[in-house]
Amino acid sequence: MTMRSPTRRAVLSCLVIMSGTASRAAAQAPADPQAFVAELYRAHMPSVTGSARGVVHDPRLRARFFAPDLAAAIGRDFREADRTGEVATLMMDPITASQDPEVRNLSLHTVARDGDSARVEARFRQRGGTTRVLFLLRRGRSGWAIWDIGWNGRPPELRSLYGLP
Repeated sequence: MTMRSPTRRAVLSCLVIMSGTASRAAAQAPADPQAFVAELYRAHMPSVTGSARGVVHDPRLRARFFAPDLAAAIGRDFREADRTGEVATLMMDPITASQDPEVRNLSLHTVARDGDSARVEARFRQRGGTTRVLFLLRRGRSGWAIWDIGWNGRPPELRSLYGLP
């Protein structure tokens, strides 16, 4: 009778489980950048209605939607502001370009797409009129992520607020 090493079985089991998990994660991540931004707004809407913290303030959602270095910079900024009692660098909701967000008649348009980079513009109505948010996206191993954001026709500037290249 031949016995297999428990270590070998454990390694093989882990590989099978990890490949299944990676397949499910890849299947859940939108392949289309516009679908990614639609998912972003669906996840963020509870913060607009005041029933949740939203994508920017929720560490799990921030990690899901933002590029890793940008998510880390935003998280550090919020932790430092909490620790010192100072105002955070990000003084508005970057998803809605507002301190008092309202999103009505949301429309999304893929402005450009080149391989693993894309630009998607969101337009919607708020109290002050029409708002435009331009998302610069990059696709990595886990799917699309926000690389930078520009507001109302201005060049993207979220990364520069945090001193990121």
